[in-house]
Amino acid sequence: MEKKEDNSNKQTEKAHVYLETHGDYRMRELDNDDLEQFNALLTYAFQVTSYELLQTGWEQDEFKYAKRPMLEEAYVLGWFYKDRLASMIVVYSMKVNIHDNIMDMGGITGVATYPEYTGRGLIHSLMRRAINYMHEQQFPISFLYPYSIPFYRKMGWEIVSDKITFTIKDTQLPKLRPVDGMVERVSLDSEDYHNVHSYFALQRHGALIRDNLAWDEYWRWENDDMIVAVYYSKEHKPLGYV
Repeated sequence: MEKKEDNSNKQTEKAHVYLETHGDYRMRELDNDDLEQFNALLTYAFQVTSYELLQTGWEQDEFKYAKRPMLEEAYVLGWFYKDRLASMIVVYSMKVNIHDNIMDMGGITGVATYPEYTGRGLIHSLMRRAINYMHEQQFPISFLYPYSIPFYRKMGWEIVSDKITFTIKDTQLPKLRPVDGMVERVSLDSEDYHNVHSYFALQRHGALIRDNLAWDEYWRWENDDMIVAVYYSKEHKPLGYV
């Protein structure tokens, strides 16, 4: 009698394509199966606490699954040490206005490493791979928000803009005067609000042309009480917002 092996309790291990291997370190793209580890490194590196999640109205699981689109729509690359995510980088496919030319842009974010894996050149190798990927995708330009200007300057990036924040008292606001049109309060996902920003971005050098994913990430840390006030002309055309 032929003896057959029972494979019913065996789990099929998912095959991965590794771009680089060094001993127990392996580099590969992340996918939805890595969501738990991806979220853990992201929240650790950027110090996202349970209190901050509570303040912004997020539940732990809700926040974790809100990050799934990053794994589905962006190029996410990471180093794994014995199957544990040690270091990673994220490249968004975006569009930006450069001197009235709408260009494809590689948006770098999520650059993170656990402290026990620093000093091994993991980020440098991920950055090189990310740059090669952007060349392959024919992105002529790349943007990022640097935590260390000298580090990214050595990698080829340079400062192109400053963010200026003004804090004013209500007594400093100009007096109201009659104008045509009206102001309406709308939600953050209002099409009119997004259209006003797109109109502005199409006229401003360096402005990001935001898609739905970019909008979601932009407002990630704001609570549910955040609203937008849109100004409409007397023809009810949206022209501005705060």
